[in-house]
Amino acid sequence: NGRYDFQYDQYVDETVNGSSNSKIRLRIVTRNGNLYDASEPQLITTSRENNEAIIILSDSSPYFAQLEESERIRKYVSMHNVSLMPESLAEIVRKRNNESTRLLSEAKENIEKAIRDGRVIVAGEIQQYNTDTAKSKIEHAMKDLIQFVFSSNNMVNDFVDSDAEIKDILKMRRPVTTGFSGSGANNEFALNEIVKWLSAKKQLGFVVSVGEIQRHFSDIPFGWREIDIAAMLATLVVKQKIELILSRTNVVADTSEAQYVDYLRKRSLIDNYAVKLKEHASEELLKKSSKFLREYEGIMDIKDDEDKILETARTSFRTQLENSNNLLSNKYSRGNYPGKKIVNTCKSLMTELLGINQNEPTRFLQTMLKKQDDLLDNRDDMKKVNSFFGAQSVIFDEATALMTLIEPNIDYFVSDTEAYASINKIKDILALNEPYNRIKEIPEEMAVARKAYENLLQSRKNEVAAKIDGFIIELTEVAKGVADAELEAKSAVSELLDRKSHIEKADSVTDIDAMIPRLERIKNIRFEKIEQILSDNKPPVEPEQEPNPVPNPAPKTATETTDQPAPKQEPPKPVKRRVRLVNKNEYCKTATFNCQADVDSYIEKLKKELSDLVATGDIIKFN
Repeated sequence: NGRYDFQYDQYVDETVNGSSNSKIRLRIVTRNGNLYDASEPQLITTSRENNEAIIILSDSSPYFAQLEESERIRKYVSMHNVSLMPESLAEIVRKRNNESTRLLSEAKENIEKAIRDGRVIVAGEIQQYNTDTAKSKIEHAMKDLIQFVFSSNNMVNDFVDSDAEIKDILKMRRPVTTGFSGSGANNEFALNEIVKWLSAKKQLGFVVSVGEIQRHFSDIPFGWREIDIAAMLATLVVKQKIELILSRTNVVADTSEAQYVDYLRKRSLIDNYAVKLKEHASEELLKKSSKFLREYEGIMDIKDDEDKILETARTSFRTQLENSNNLLSNKYSRGNYPGKKIVNTCKSLMTELLGINQNEPTRFLQTMLKKQDDLLDNRDDMKKVNSFFGAQSVIFDEATALMTLIEPNIDYFVSDTEAYASINKIKDILALNEPYNRIKEIPEEMAVARKAYENLLQSRKNEVAAKIDGFIIELTEVAKGVADAELEAKSAVSELLDRKSHIEKADSVTDIDAMIPRLERIKNIRFEKIEQILSDNKPPVEPEQEPNPVPNPAPKTATETTDQPAPKQEPPKPVKRRVRLVNKNEYCKTATFNCQADVDSYIEKLKKELSDLVATGDIIKFN
């Protein structure tokens, strides 16, 4: 396939050409070699034990004598400096040197002929090759040697040539060639061989590193390329057959890590990561699990396949965990909805199951079956919860909002038998742990309760509006006749009318009731301002003068009569008294009476406080 470049040691007799550290050898035996006269069995044994291709040169050509003579001449020439010789001697040396070259060329041709005619033993097998050239004969011998020594090399038939391709395998983006199971396609036999070897090591209690796998399968009888071994390990990881664990820890390497391919290839890292075979569930456990999932998921085409069962279960549990988390964070965090305990149970079940390591399928499936009753019950309960949030929660929210408005004013509805019964029925349904089957009863009861509440709301609006109208009349009357006071009263009226418009828009009795004290404060503050203006505008009181002494009356003349009328005196002008508004709640405080003495004490205290108010000279008006 052109991807393999096997290195081999090169021997001539007992002499190695270069270093000797390869798994296979090519040995050329001349008539001076130790094996030249060896017996055939001895040659076969040596060839097999050393993984050699042995070629014994034929002695039908004088290649050896030619090599010796050529070498002798070369040594002679090398000992003389031709440039310093007389021309006659130099010519003789040049001729001898040419003779050496000729002999060497003839020896080469004779060696090639000796190889073509020589005997060949490959890995313990005597071979006969009908070739035209020595090179072709050697190539045939080495090919057979490689096939014999690396007998499992052809298990690999799907090759990679870059780290990028291995990353595509890990991300499941590399296209897979179509092939039937058992055909060996897509490195099927090679992958099985790796798993088989790992299983044997596991039974012996050995922990195997990536480096050991690389060395084992690049050695005899496999000879696989290092990059292809890394790719096949990546394939097994994706197929959930193995996992990489950092040595001396239980930390499983994540395939999303940028360095994951380095863990499979880089020499400084491959011995730091152990390869662990993932366990697989038994057939009986798989059958029970698929049966449960068919009932749980309502899917009939779940086969007794481990990967399919695990994928189906985990996908379902992840979906339910996401749904329960969504409900808890987006629904139950904003309202007191029913079914929170059910959702928390769902979350707990799914978290426990998904928390089991993906590399422990047996434990995962056993736990799932152990909790199958809880899972089935919770599934049915969650259907009700999900249905509730699909449509019923709108009705629930409206009912809850209405009860929030009604509850602070519940005493107003006691006398309304129909409304009071509807309110209590709604409250009872809302308080149920599982109100799902009764939510449909709420709209009819809400109609009754809402109508009663709207009547109460309108009644309270009317009462407070009338109160504001009264405040306006009082302030306007008090301010009459004084321009600045009238201006202040006009401002007060504007503020009160603004508050009145707010009350008309209010949709809560509680909000309206909360406005009453504010309205009273507005009225009292404005009233005090008006009183101050009126006080500031009173004319100054003139100081009293001593009456002039009345002279003694002169004696009456005869003409004066005693019946003359006395001089007329003008009546005193009426004094304008201030009207003072007083909040009755400041004096008529809440009290509890247990006996007549309590009543007498309360009245006596109130009487004194009211007397003190009247003593100021003001007109006291309760509001």
